[in-house]
Amino acid sequence: NGGNATVLGGSVQNVKEAAAPVNLANEDFGKLWAGWTSLSLKDLNLANLACLGSAALPTTLTTLSLQGNKFADVDSLAADLSRLVNLDNLDISSCQLRKLPCLQGLRHLTRLDAHGNMLCTSKGLLQCTDLRWLSLAHNQLRRLEEVEMLQRLDELDLSHNQLGPTPHAALRAAAACSHLRVLHIHGNPLAQGTGHWLQLTNLFPSLVLIDDRRVRPLHIASRVAPRRQ
Repeated sequence: NGGNATVLGGSVQNVKEAAAPVNLANEDFGKLWAGWTSLSLKDLNLANLACLGSAALPTTLTTLSLQGNKFADVDSLAADLSRLVNLDNLDISSCQLRKLPCLQGLRHLTRLDAHGNMLCTSKGLLQCTDLRWLSLAHNQLRRLEEVEMLQRLDELDLSHNQLGPTPHAALRAAAACSHLRVLHIHGNPLAQGTGHWLQLTNLFPSLVLIDDRRVRPLHIASRVAPRRQ
């Protein structure tokens, strides 16, 4: 089935109920999922993707949710994800990640959700040059790193981190994101008081919304940084 698909039953359901990761290598998931474009493996207590069997995830996937798993080896996760060359939408939120997998070869990736982890760095995104939407909310970031190439980014959620003490100190690496129109920044030290608004708009002239509040008319921001087609 090439349409949307979610794993809910069979042996995979047993993983969700298990207290520890289960080896599923005997299951032929590669054959089961062949040709699928959307797959959810949410809250299955997976420590890695190898337990699903060799090359289980089809390269036809455009949407993949891994939310709520417990990936121990981020390098192994990165290697498995790098095969998914058609991936457009990836959810690795709430996976207990201390660092991002280095996402290579995912040139179609436009949406990445990594909220609710334990990230202390944003390194790993240098090759995600097509990203339009990114969430790093509810992590432990003190400053952004290696985001200079995300020049097509339209919306960025950095809420509830430890970013500070000022926008320039914490976010200057993102200044090259000249198409950024929506920024969520509440819940950070730099967002205390009201002075951060002016600093943010100076750093990102294209901004339209900060924490869901309009900062400039949409047509003005569009003139400042026309969106790429």
